[in-house]
Order: sequence, then C-alpha cells, then structure tokens
Amino acid sequence: MSKVSDTMVIPLYGRKLCSELYPELFKDEAAERLVASLDYDFSDIEKKADSAFMRFGALEVACRQTDLGLEVLDYLKAHPNAAVVNLGCGLDTTFERVDNGQCTGYNLDFPDMIDLRNELLPAGEREYNVPCDLNDFSWMDKIDASNGAVFFAAGVFYYFRFEELKKLFPAMEARFPGCVLAFDSCNKIGAKAMKKTFIKDAGITDVDAFFYTSDAVTDLAPWFSHPDTAISTKGYMEGYQPLPDHVGKLAKVLAKIGDNGIKMQIVRVAFGGDLPKKVEAVKKAVSKAASDKATEEKKLYIPVLGKYFNQTRKPEGVMGKMMLAGMNSGHAKLADWGMQYLPELTVESAVDLGCGAGRNAGELAKRYKGAKVTAVDYSEESVKAAAKYNAKAVKAGTVTVQQGDVSALDLESGVYDLATAFETIYFWPGLETCFSEVCRVLKPGGTFLITNESDGLDKTAQTFQKIIDGMNLYTAEDITAALKAAGFSKVECTHHKKNPWIAIVATK
Repeated sequence: MSKVSDTMVIPLYGRKLCSELYPELFKDEAAERLVASLDYDFSDIEKKADSAFMRFGALEVACRQTDLGLEVLDYLKAHPNAAVVNLGCGLDTTFERVDNGQCTGYNLDFPDMIDLRNELLPAGEREYNVPCDLNDFSWMDKIDASNGAVFFAAGVFYYFRFEELKKLFPAMEARFPGCVLAFDSCNKIGAKAMKKTFIKDAGITDVDAFFYTSDAVTDLAPWFSHPDTAISTKGYMEGYQPLPDHVGKLAKVLAKIGDNGIKMQIVRVAFGGDLPKKVEAVKKAVSKAASDKATEEKKLYIPVLGKYFNQTRKPEGVMGKMMLAGMNSGHAKLADWGMQYLPELTVESAVDLGCGAGRNAGELAKRYKGAKVTAVDYSEESVKAAAKYNAKAVKAGTVTVQQGDVSALDLESGVYDLATAFETIYFWPGLETCFSEVCRVLKPGGTFLITNESDGLDKTAQTFQKIIDGMNLYTAEDITAALKAAGFSKVECTHHKKNPWIAIVATK
C-alpha cells in the first residue's frame, strides 16, 4: 500500500460509502470489497463518515459517477462497439457497470497506479489497463476509436493546469473526431473549497493555475477549432435524475447550491467531424496489445484466478480477505432462499458450520431471538471476519465464533437444536465422517440445513471444480445417502426453480 495516495483512497472510500448510503443511485461492490480488504488505515476517514459533510460528499460521488456512466451509456446506444476510455482511472470500475458486451474498455493512469490496479483489479475481457501520462499524447496511439470512443474523467481535471488542458483537449479533438469527452467540473469557489480538503494533500496551492470553469460553453469554446464541436453542461447533483427523498432537506438544499452556485456540472464535449479511420498504426498497436494480453493471460491470469478462487476453501492472506469481503453479499440470496425451508423450530442453540465471513450466523441470531449461535470455520481469517461482522452480538454473548475442523468438532454432544452449512460442504473432508460429527452435536430431533449453489450437475460449478483444489461436487442423491449413513432419519431436498441451487433439511 506504499503506492496508495490520499487522492486515490478518498474517492475509493467515497464510492464505498455512497454504495452503502445511496445504493439506488450508485453501487460499487469493488470499492466495498477493496476498502474491507486493503491493508490501509481508514480510521481517520471512518471517523468522519457519519458527519453531514462526509455524507453529502458521498452523495456527490454517487451523482457524479452515475451521471458520467449515463453519458457513456448514451454514447454506446449509437456506437455499441466504441472504446470506453477512463482518464485517470485510479481504482474506478465504471467499465464493469457500462459494459454492453461489445465495447472495449481502456483504463488510463500513471504507471505506479496501473501496477496497483493490475494487482487489485486485473483487466477483464475486452479491457486494458494502460500506464501513461495524459500529458504525453502517445497514449492516444493505443486507443482504437474506429468504432467511436467516449472519454470520461471523474474528479481528475481539477489537478491539471489550464495550459495543460488547453493542449490536451484540442489534441483529442484532432485525433478523435466524432467522439465524446465527459468530465466533472466546478467554478473557482468550488475549487477553493476543495483546496481546503483533499486537494491540499495533492500539494495544490495556486487555485488560479489549476482548472475550473464557471461557464464551460463560453470558457472552453475558444480551445477547439472544428466548427461542429459542441459543448454542453448539466448540473451533476440534480441535472440527470431527482435525488431520493431519504437524503434529507439539507442535502437537497446543498445540491441546489452545488449545481447553481458552485457550478458542479458534467461537461460534455462532442468533437466535430467523422469518426477516424482505423489507420495501420492503430491496427498494429491494438493487435499487439491483444496478443500481449492473451499471452499474459495464459502465463498469469489463470494461475492468479485459481489462487483467488482457492480462497473459497480456506481464506488466507490478502486474497483471502478480499474473498471474505465479498462472501456475505455474494451468498446472501442463496442463504436466505435456503433458510425459508427450515421448519418451525424452537431453537435455544444453533451452530453454523463453515461460517465464512459470518453473515449467516448473524441472521440465525436475528431469526431465533434468545438463541445462542456458534459460528465455526477452519480458516483463521474467516474467524476474524465473522467475529468482526457480529461484533455486537459477540459482545452481547448471543454469537460465539471459533476455529474448528468439521470432521472433529470441538463441541459438546447433543446440545444443538439446529446446524447449518451454507455453500461449504464441497470442501469438507469426507461427507459421512463430517455428517456424523454434525449428527453427534445435535439434540435428538435436531435439524441440519445444507444449502448449496450447485446441485453437482451444472457446468459452471464443474469448471470451478477444475480450478479450485480440494473442491468436490455432490448431487442431492450423494448428500442424502451420506446423511442417512451418518444417522439422520429423515431427509428432504428442494431444488430452486431457475438456478441449480439445492436446500436439504435433515432430521436426527
């Protein structure tokens, strides 16, 4: 994390916070996952998270990111195969949200940031992470704009001097006719306000030298030469969509001040002219990039992918933390679907086996008021994550989290009314042995719920079985046979109507 600067962390945390506060406006699961998993001290930022200033800042981020995404999507309607170019990308994942399955994404930033991005957010299909300095126009050679291109910059141009953008914008107009550039801006008052906050950390002292605009249409027009180049603006707090009611009256007042007084706006520049032809140099550059990427994927991507998904078995280290950060939300729908098949029970004590990041143990504690819930996992990282997720319940004594092996549980016999296992038995060391242990710790008549995302027959899970070490798929028949051999008297299985999910309820 030595490469991380506040100018990257603050927007990242802002996207995480706005995902939590305003999910109907903007959702960035990658930001949530990264903030939860990065070895970075977010404590100073978190202390301010409940302040009105920080909450409005998060709303501002939500609006800005959503608006720029809408500009990209609008361009893709007419140019579905276009290049989508993120200028000064940081750890932003806009391309994932706007990808229509046909366009190509380019994420541009300084080399050290791209190195970090390659570690944390490897480029996906039809996507390239490009190291460059935007003031060195050679990066333009790497963009195939023959099918159109939409360029966008979120919170980036505030760090550019006027003379830099007076060169960059006309160069883009000349190189990318028929394409569009969208970015956020504010007036001098807004720039001065930012100077007192995070811009100060970037070493910016002379606001007059750095970019701002009160009237982009008038101010920027002289920078361009093509007669058909068109500039337009919209306030980015309320110019694209109404704010939800729950943001509060104060936030709505500040939004109006932002749009009208501080000129917080999205500037859209449509470069005049026809789309550039696919010149030979661009062909070669794109072809080489694709070839290099394919080679690197064979050498690096599959092993890295395998390492990441192997964390589902026993999360460890940084990758394990990243995997755990996504487990609770990733498995929530499956777990809730499975829980609906639990019969009416009186539960004084329950145990969640292979608890992962702890969400399901917490749900059991909520479902069965007054019950004592024990969460068990083989992974030390999972135990830490589950304890953190259920910190209040742990402190209250309603949830206990411990490390353990399901084939030899360190639990008393015959004390639990309910045992659960969500998306975990694929990694248990022998079903009959482990199920016998579950049967041992249950009371007579106790219930065991197993919920799996795979019925053992779907192709997706079979692909993962090849990637993940020690993963074993089981059909409903396999699980039923092992349960009965372990001592369970009654077994009922339910299949999801659309997905290959299965929920199995067994009675001791």
